[in-house]
Amino acid sequence: MEKKQSSKFKKIITIIVTILVLSLIIPLPVPVSRTMEGMAWEIGNDGYKEVQKVEIKGIYYCYLLRNNVFKGSVGFNKAPESRGYQVSFTSKKPWNNSEDIVGAAYMDQIDFTGLFSKVLIHVTPEHGGVYISAPAAERDEAIKVANEVYGHDVFE
Repeated sequence: MEKKQSSKFKKIITIIVTILVLSLIIPLPVPVSRTMEGMAWEIGNDGYKEVQKVEIKGIYYCYLLRNNVFKGSVGFNKAPESRGYQVSFTSKKPWNNSEDIVGAAYMDQIDFTGLFSKVLIHVTPEHGGVYISAPAAERDEAIKVANEVYGHDVFE
């Protein structure tokens, strides 16, 4: 009787340990499909603002103990060729700023909150060198979103 209980206990422990190990290795894939109205703006040029439609579609792979990964497309008007163009990047925890963007010749960096509920994109100089904040309808709102994404006031 003692051996049966010991054997059951070992099986339960083995199952729990296996589940824990797998949860550390295998990501949780979360589909992302967001379209937001945003605003392109420049630092030091208060007069510049340009409405942008930002589309983000793909899979965001959430890992427990390592940086998350996004694979999909990030498109906006400033770089029309960006629509449908496949990109991937690693988001550094805990800030969700991009690292090693692959496949995006039009984007230097993308920062975001949550699952892209607020987004800040830095466009390459070849495509205007501006920032795009979404969701935002006005320049002031775009700067507010940028500061919220960064977690402190960086932009004026």
